[in-house]
Amino acid sequence: MKNFLILIIVTIIFLSNPGRIFASSGDFLIINQVRGDEVCCQKGTDDLISAVDSSPHSFPVAWALRFDALNEKYIKPISIHDEIGLLLEITPSLASESGVSYKGAIDGSDWYSAKNTFLIGYTQGQRKKILDTLFTRFKNIFGYYPHFTVSWMIDSWSLNYIHDQFGVELHELTKEQYETDSYTLYGSIFNYPYYPSINYPLIPGIDDQKMDLIIIRQTISDTLKNYGSAKSYFTSQPNDYLSYPQNPKDYFNQLLKNMLDQKNHKFGLIGFENSFSEKKYISEFISQLNQIQTLASQNKLHVYSPKEYIEKFKKENSKNNSFYLEKDFFTDTDTGALWYFGKNYRARFIKKDENIVLDDFRIFDQNLNDPYIKTPASLDYAYWITPYVFDGSQMFGLSSSDHNNLKNLKIPDEPVAPDYLTHPFGLIFKTDTPKLQGTADLEINLSTGGSIILKPDEIIFSHSSSPSFSPDSNLTLSSLFQKNQKIILDFKRQLPLFIQSKGNRVYLGWKNGSKEITLAQVINNKSGYELIPVTKDIDYSALSPILQPDRSSLPFDPAKSIIYWHNQEAVTGRNPVRVFILPRNKLERPAYINKLQVRQPDGNPLHIDYPKDYYYHLSPWFIDITSKVSGSFKIDILLNGKKLATQVPVKFVPDCSQEFKKCIQSPFSLIDYAQVLTGEKMRGFIDHLKNNPNPPIKRGV
Repeated sequence: MKNFLILIIVTIIFLSNPGRIFASSGDFLIINQVRGDEVCCQKGTDDLISAVDSSPHSFPVAWALRFDALNEKYIKPISIHDEIGLLLEITPSLASESGVSYKGAIDGSDWYSAKNTFLIGYTQGQRKKILDTLFTRFKNIFGYYPHFTVSWMIDSWSLNYIHDQFGVELHELTKEQYETDSYTLYGSIFNYPYYPSINYPLIPGIDDQKMDLIIIRQTISDTLKNYGSAKSYFTSQPNDYLSYPQNPKDYFNQLLKNMLDQKNHKFGLIGFENSFSEKKYISEFISQLNQIQTLASQNKLHVYSPKEYIEKFKKENSKNNSFYLEKDFFTDTDTGALWYFGKNYRARFIKKDENIVLDDFRIFDQNLNDPYIKTPASLDYAYWITPYVFDGSQMFGLSSSDHNNLKNLKIPDEPVAPDYLTHPFGLIFKTDTPKLQGTADLEINLSTGGSIILKPDEIIFSHSSSPSFSPDSNLTLSSLFQKNQKIILDFKRQLPLFIQSKGNRVYLGWKNGSKEITLAQVINNKSGYELIPVTKDIDYSALSPILQPDRSSLPFDPAKSIIYWHNQEAVTGRNPVRVFILPRNKLERPAYINKLQVRQPDGNPLHIDYPKDYYYHLSPWFIDITSKVSGSFKIDILLNGKKLATQVPVKFVPDCSQEFKKCIQSPFSLIDYAQVLTGEKMRGFIDHLKNNPNPPIKRGV
């Protein structure tokens, strides 16, 4: 009887607070990407496989092999205890064997572009041929289809196809990033797996809109600093964090600690690409494996093979459950971040300056379709951007000190910026240290009174929390409900944001001309202010200027575009006058150009070297102007029929190394020649300093 009573008491204690009895360990995956010998497309080596195979670890490691690595050179060194999957990158050899025309240059000069290397750049018929060829090759070698695949972007048609046709159950996308490596994935779940929507791989699915396949995101991302980091300094990739000297030496350990400190959702994923030949990166990755081994031996985490983890995750999660991640948010530190991933939205709170700001609020709409499901990507940048009302990484103010901080981070003029270094826009709440209230929902108690409750489908702010829109503290929610009004706010590179109050509701959304697209509403109830996403009847095409810049209908705007003359004087018959061009629309975002003209003097004395591929570039491109005769000329540059440059003077001086007698007879020509050569050397020196402040860091696709 005594033992029975003790058992009951222990059981009650355990059920009331299981964390005090047993701290759950973290789940971990290690998936490396293996590229083969195809020279065109970031050729790989077997150095990484050899290094990992010889490292003292007792856990499974997974390898995703590209088509050109499905051979003995790369397969044989892999341990029989490791799992092999597929890296879904397209190379000229894979396209050729599939009977598909490769989209990029055969020499691989533009292989890195998403439209060339990923399935999103090909039609559904072409995707099917490529995937059938690739998976058939895999099965012929191994006798089965892979359980997992990797591709930094993959369209929803292809993802459904590899699941339905070949039984793939887990796919790895790249991390959250904005215009890094030519493609953007922005506004979804990270640092934890999820089931994707059948229509759009970047957002979690609900009910019958949910795929029975698990999405994981590349690397462990810093929950505070990676948001808005255009340079990808703050992830577990060795080539990322080692490229930023200000990161502490134990930065990887800090990422691991934050992962293991999460209350319930402890998940980590690391991996490395074998196309990095730098020994310091491989050595750092082996060091990571050693750290993982230490934690595994202490039962602080468990490393699974993809197949094992698929079984575990599906057994424990039949659907996408709401959860949160945080870093230093509920402590007395000055800065911290909280992420909440709900049923139909994502929210981020940044803690700084004795306030917390809801500065990222995204909509997970099951009606949102992958933009590349039917229409392939055709430009050099590709975008997956989840619809947002607040995006503090793009909507912010800058003080002089903020600008200096960004400059020190070498990102003073990037399209996004970290919110811990700026004054981000959003809903602001006065508090010092927010407190976590242990209820069924996530409740944040504010030191100044009031609370914030995050529920799976809405956020409730108590009236006493007194939220206002930063940085204008006079624009409060309570004031908006006092009378019907509409407020228009302008942000750089954004459409106008409208805030409109009608009765007991405030509507939030974007204006594009005469169209107003509402994405969220705030309802004033007795219980507080309810912030609810809007997910019905939304015309997302009207939001393409901010959500899908490669499909934007906004025209090229000469006043907002960038034209940079690398030089306006050159040596006749030797080097060109080069002008760099970045066409932009009125939002200062890249614009599509389908017609380029350079007008020159009568007689056409100049040779214009037009770029062959400007029509698909959203990144800067250049024009070269050469001449066989010396002289001064004036030219016009027109894009889509609009003048970008008018009567700009260019000058070609005699080549005195070839026409020495002529230059001696004309001393001014000799002076001009010397000045042009001096200018070339100075520009070369300055460009070198700008582009090489540190040793060069190579990045994978």
